Amino acid sequence: DACELFPPGFAANAAVLGALATSPGCAIFSDALNHASIVDGARLAAKGAGAALHIYRHNDLAHLERLLSASAAPRKLIVSDSVFSMDGDAADAAGLAALRDRHGALLVLDEAHAT
Repeated sequence: DACELFPPGFAANAAVLGALATSPGCAIFSDALNHASIVDGARLAAKGAGAALHIYRHNDLAHLERLLSASAAPRKLIVSDSVFSMDGDAADAAGLAALRDRHGALLVLDEAHAT
C-alpha cells in the first residue's frame, strides 16, 4: 500500500509523470539526454495535460535555472535520470534538489541505470 511497482521503465515513467503533470498549469523540465522512456513519458504527460515541456541542456543546471525562472507555471516538475545510460555520467542530484527547493518544484529521478 505504500508504493507502486512498475516492471518496465516506460510504464513507470508514463504513470508517474502523467500523475504529476495533470494540467496546463504544469511545466515539465527534462534533461536532454534522458532515457527514451522518460522522454516518451514526459511527452505523453505534457500532451495529455496540455502542460509545457522544456528540455534543458545535458547536466546544465545554469540552463535549467534560467528555464525554471522564466516559467510562470504554478507546478514545475524536474525529471532526470540519476545515471545516464548512454554515457554513464551522473546527474547532480544535490544541484537538482537545490533548484527544486528554490523554485518550489517537484523532482523525479529515475534510478533505472544507477544499479
